[in-house]
Amino acid sequence: MKRKLFTIVVLFIVALIFICSTNAGQQLRSYHPLEAKVVTIGPGVKAIAPLKQGTKVEDLLSRAWKEFDRRNWAEAKDSFLAALSADPGNQLAGEGLAISVYRSGDYKGAFKVASELKTSVPSAQELVSEIVVADVQSMIRTGDFVAASEFLNNFPSSDSGYGRAHELLGGAFGLSKRLKVEGMGYPVLR
Repeated sequence: MKRKLFTIVVLFIVALIFICSTNAGQQLRSYHPLEAKVVTIGPGVKAIAPLKQGTKVEDLLSRAWKEFDRRNWAEAKDSFLAALSADPGNQLAGEGLAISVYRSGDYKGAFKVASELKTSVPSAQELVSEIVVADVQSMIRTGDFVAASEFLNNFPSSDSGYGRAHELLGGAFGLSKRLKVEGMGYPVLR
């Protein structure tokens, strides 16, 4: 019994010494949760990763997005083109160029730019097609089928992204005809 008690006390002392020795070498860190930090916000890690602070491409992109935000489409397009010529595979520059051309109202030009960038920046074509689908949905919600049809003349129905917009319009137009016959009004897409 004494031997068991002695063993337990020795093990307790060894454990206590071990615990004290590990904490002695540990350094304390100061925690400042409200300390100001430099934070960069962007559209995606992949898009920002290739950029290096202070590079020519970064400066051109910064200028291009500022012009884009101001809705100066021509200046934004020029800056995005300059950034693309400096770095042909830059995702931000390719997407920005395609969207700038689209927002300027040159829908055929946006389709052409997105098609030309298909190999170097494939996301540009996907982005333009998603914007086209969203715009068509908006026109369908307001019941403006004629405007949606004229708008879609700028984009081929054979392409999968733009084909989706054509299918939406065709389906909504057919549904609208049936609802009008039944006296129920326009369809609501959600």
